Amino acid sequence: MRFLDDASREAIRQRLGEGGNQVTLHVFIQDDEQAENGQAQTISKDTVDLMEELAEAAGNIRVRVYEPDQDMHVFTHYGITEVPTVMPMAERDEGIRFVGLPHGYEFASLLDTVAAMRNDEEPEVSPELLERLAELRGPTNLKVFYTPTCPHCPRAVRNAIQLARASDQITVELIEALQFPHLRQTYQVFAVPRTVINDIAVFDGAGTVDDVVSHIIAAHRGEGFEEQQEEIRRRMEEAARQQEADGRVD
Repeated sequence: MRFLDDASREAIRQRLGEGGNQVTLHVFIQDDEQAENGQAQTISKDTVDLMEELAEAAGNIRVRVYEPDQDMHVFTHYGITEVPTVMPMAERDEGIRFVGLPHGYEFASLLDTVAAMRNDEEPEVSPELLERLAELRGPTNLKVFYTPTCPHCPRAVRNAIQLARASDQITVELIEALQFPHLRQTYQVFAVPRTVINDIAVFDGAGTVDDVVSHIIAAHRGEGFEEQQEEIRRRMEEAARQQEADGRVD
């Protein structure tokens, strides 16, 4: 099955341009023996196929595929817990993970990320926001839940990507909500976009980069998130017990 037609491939070539840094699309998938069901295998295969088509359409992009039975040390090194996950990387890990098949509007977000890495584009974050981020103590993880047809999600995804590229302390997981029902349940995702900060704080809607930074700072200070923190922790513990009982890797 081919995902990209001739017009799409030409659009990709124009968006990414020629030359620039080599970008590697690291794709973490589930192997056949450890897949829970056929859907997990299908989504993993589709993700690899789409990334390979993207690499074919634009030069200086390569694809590397990892499976748990052979590459668990790589999963562990990069903190990959869900499959499939796509991690675009040029010269260094910028903390960006697309969790699930990146399709719909968020395929464009992936293209924009690859283009920025290829062309050494500076993240669109003001010096004032960088100063605020520099005051944070400890890392920040953002989980942004989206659906492929949500018109507001690309802005939330873009905000998170810009912050991850601007700060070594921030990693982002851009999660296709429909493909991960257990994560939807854990983080009570009833509408998108929803962003979860360090597994303790939640905010809904896209907003601006400034808004996201304000939420991050509030989460680090523990302001106003006590009930959310308790509920999320409880659901994460339930999910962990269920995964242990099921013997799942993901």
